[in-house]
Amino acid sequence: MSLAQESESARRGLGFALVTQGRENDALLVWRSSSGMPAELMTWGFQAWKEGEYQEAADWLERAAGAAPSLGDPWYYLGMLYEETGRPEQATEAYSQGRERLQLLAVGRSEFYFRLGQLAKQKGQSSNWLTSRDLFTQAAAFYAQAISLNAFSEPSSEAITHFDLADVLNRLGRDREALAEYEWVLAHEPQNYWANVRLGLLVWELDGDSTKAETLLLRALAVEEDKKWAYQYLGQLYLATGRQAEAVEMYRHVLALDPRDVGAQESLNSLEVEE
Repeated sequence: MSLAQESESARRGLGFALVTQGRENDALLVWRSSSGMPAELMTWGFQAWKEGEYQEAADWLERAAGAAPSLGDPWYYLGMLYEETGRPEQATEAYSQGRERLQLLAVGRSEFYFRLGQLAKQKGQSSNWLTSRDLFTQAAAFYAQAISLNAFSEPSSEAITHFDLADVLNRLGRDREALAEYEWVLAHEPQNYWANVRLGLLVWELDGDSTKAETLLLRALAVEEDKKWAYQYLGQLYLATGRQAEAVEMYRHVLALDPRDVGAQESLNSLEVEE
């Protein structure tokens, strides 16, 4: 072992000794001069997390953040841990801290904004109309920032962000913008069930394009034939465009998948009476 390695090992051991004595701040000061410690401390946190020792996991991740003040990764994982354990306000603070850090190892900077968007969206879904509108607007801004930075750790994360941006834009009544986002998703993930369904509904609602809407809804069926929603909306489309026999078929599919769907049953009863 070289002198440098011996010194590194000594700092590592001293830091742990200080932690056992309750001298957390002193341990962090020692570990800040040991380049490998933040990753090791995060590993201890992940192990505790895996074992369901959530407070211990948070303690290790906080130590990792303290041992490397410029590193954002520990804050990201703290945010994820807080989300998993039902502490959204603490998660928001952790992501907000992490996005300001200059250095990242494995986490893409866009991920912080995506998670902040998710938290704002989730809070908006459980709030009154006025508050929810403000929260959905915040979520849209976070998603847009994530996309603008284009710093995702996984390619699939970008498509998820575009999809969730489309969702909140739709909730805000910004339907043309939502339509464009769903089109982006399908250009990159043509087998996305919900993007096909929601884009189908939007092109029908905004442009009256029942042909394109039908194509998209049928594509959704080809992806997930065991979900009722594409059948439901195709039934509505066929009914609105005078294709009653096809509407009957769609509503029967809905009821085969969900016999308790009252709306589909009423629509089917009405159509069968007309026949």
